[in-house]
Amino acid sequence: MAVFWSLMFLLSLGCLILGLIRPSVFSTLFRTNFTRKKAGVIFGVIFLVVLILGAVFPAEKEQTSSDEPAKTTSANTATASTAAANTTTEEKSAGSSSSDVLACNLLTKAEVESVMAETFKEPTEVTGEFMPAKTCVYETVAQDPLGDPKIKITLQYYTAGTFTNRPADKQTPTVTKIGDNSYFSESGILFLNKGDTLINMVGNITYVQEEELGKKAFQHMP
Repeated sequence: MAVFWSLMFLLSLGCLILGLIRPSVFSTLFRTNFTRKKAGVIFGVIFLVVLILGAVFPAEKEQTSSDEPAKTTSANTATASTAAANTTTEEKSAGSSSSDVLACNLLTKAEVESVMAETFKEPTEVTGEFMPAKTCVYETVAQDPLGDPKIKITLQYYTAGTFTNRPADKQTPTVTKIGDNSYFSESGILFLNKGDTLINMVGNITYVQEEELGKKAFQHMP
């Protein structure tokens, strides 16, 4: 809009000057007798109108544009404040009860990679209506000849009242005691508990690796 009024300003000013110097140009163009007086009146009025309108409309446009960022900034600030409040509420909720903790929160991808010396995909939280435990699955990017993950580790997290049935097979204590109690079942599953919560872990890995991962997971148990 500003460009339009600038062009109109220059055009009307040019016509006014030309009409005062050589009115005959407009006499030929409009096929009528154009005098300097007539050219001065017509193009002078047009020049003033363009000058006034050009000063009014860009000012209104500028005011509208300046108001829009202010409104947008205000809206963004309100949204950010709401998000921050929600995040704080969620963090407090997560720290208030063991039932709010996800299995994948107990063992990070980086921690698994540091023990296994392999590159892993992002862990996957597995949920189901009839699953008493929260479950997280860790899989390597590398695959075996059959196309399955080279290493797959499953971590299950039981909250209070969900692990009443302990494994019936033989229990072998871990080399280093982890938490209140820690052991391997005869089938090679690592169990360890802290208070009224328990985790178990199984995968195609060694007992030593399983125990190291168990230590890291224990540090994140509520």
